[in-house]
Amino acid sequence: MTDESSSSHNPIITLVVITLSIVALHLSVINTHTEEKVTHQRVIIDEEGNVQPIENYSLFIDSGKTINQPHKVKILKTKPEAKLKPVKDLNTDSLFYAELMRQSPEYGSPVKKTIIRYYVKDKDADKVYGLEKYGFYIHERPSPLRASDQSNAMYVGDSVSNADVLLVGYTLIRAGLEIKTISFSRAHAGWKSNSIEIGTDTTATDLPPLTLSDLKQDWGNM
Repeated sequence: MTDESSSSHNPIITLVVITLSIVALHLSVINTHTEEKVTHQRVIIDEEGNVQPIENYSLFIDSGKTINQPHKVKILKTKPEAKLKPVKDLNTDSLFYAELMRQSPEYGSPVKKTIIRYYVKDKDADKVYGLEKYGFYIHERPSPLRASDQSNAMYVGDSVSNADVLLVGYTLIRAGLEIKTISFSRAHAGWKSNSIEIGTDTTATDLPPLTLSDLKQDWGNM
């Protein structure tokens, strides 16, 4: 073998050696990085909150303890939402009071048979006096509650028409008075039978104020 032939084979041998070295290195890397598997241990939780491996299941059962059942979802009862009044009912109320006012002309002087007996309260301001334009005569009376309370009650004589009760109640509620009770007068003789008394019922202080819908429902049969 000449020096020429020896030099011509050396590069090939070198390339083969390098290739084998790379392959051997790659195999060694694969062997040293084996895949680690993640395992999950099954356990049992007893009624006292203790954790028991699944391997001890038979011993756990023999101990007489019970296995907790899955937590049940407890449905909380919530307070029912206040039901909104249907639009149809609101329109009906509006039409009802529009017709009431159409049938209630204004007057320059008292013409109504029904008399308003008013136990004056400072906190009412002038809200009650709006009834005068519908022909009601207002008979003022003193009250021991004048400085401390506001009017919240109407007492109706048995000869008073429902239309007058509606008109008085509507006018007072629209004026801003919180009328909480409307009832018949306890006395039926004399002037009371043709009167509507406006005063204060201290036992009704905590009651909710009447709405126009309540007024229509109670006295709307004209």
